[in-house]
Amino acid sequence: MFFEKGFGGVDFDRGGAEEDLRAGFSKMCGLEQTEAAKKLLEEMIEGGPSPDVITYSTFISGLCKAGQITEAFQVFDTMKANNCGPNTITYNTLIHHVGKVGWVGDGCKLFQEMKNSASRPDLVTYTCLISGLCNAGRTEEAPHKFHDPKTEGLSEDVVIYNTLMDGLGKAGRTEEAGELLGMMKAYGVKADLVTYNTLTDGVGKEGSMYMAFGFFEEMKAREIEPDVVTYSILIDAVGKAGHAEEASQLID
Repeated sequence: MFFEKGFGGVDFDRGGAEEDLRAGFSKMCGLEQTEAAKKLLEEMIEGGPSPDVITYSTFISGLCKAGQITEAFQVFDTMKANNCGPNTITYNTLIHHVGKVGWVGDGCKLFQEMKNSASRPDLVTYTCLISGLCNAGRTEEAPHKFHDPKTEGLSEDVVIYNTLMDGLGKAGRTEEAGELLGMMKAYGVKADLVTYNTLTDGVGKEGSMYMAFGFFEEMKAREIEPDVVTYSILIDAVGKAGHAEEASQLID
């Protein structure tokens, strides 16, 4: 039996503690030993202990990280068929990874399924969905999802703002991205380095050097320390604007 063989440095004993068994399963997934984890999952389903939502979610995450998205959906279907309801982490994991590979339609279906289940969307859910929509070029839909958390009683955080800013900026909608900064101030959400780098990069790529430096000065005024990414963005911005001399001064 697979339990008795051990794998990946983990010895399995069907009579051992379930916590140890699940820890070994988690280790396999972390090492992307997905075939071994699949065999172990099958034995757990057939002979116990029955996989719980954490076990299934761990395997789904491991498959997604290994690029096996289709297989992850098969496990997702299996857990539901075995009366193990997915939780918020399960849904968020799938929505995040399908968004990364451009399967945003599947992400939207998962989101709707989630809303109709016992697992309610959280800020991570909305952030993953917005990221997926933006990555797929569906930025016109992303702002609508951005406002949805309020209807769920959730307050947007800096991560969801930054995610939408990035998507809008890459789509050339820098004015709307800048408006989000005003919303952050109005709602008391503190901007961070990622916020300003995102905004600076967006306007810089459009050739708006002075706006880029405006964000740069604002971030310093708010005591946010620029990093190497900030300066790289500014160098690129002044270069695009045809000011090679200023770019060399920034390098110096």
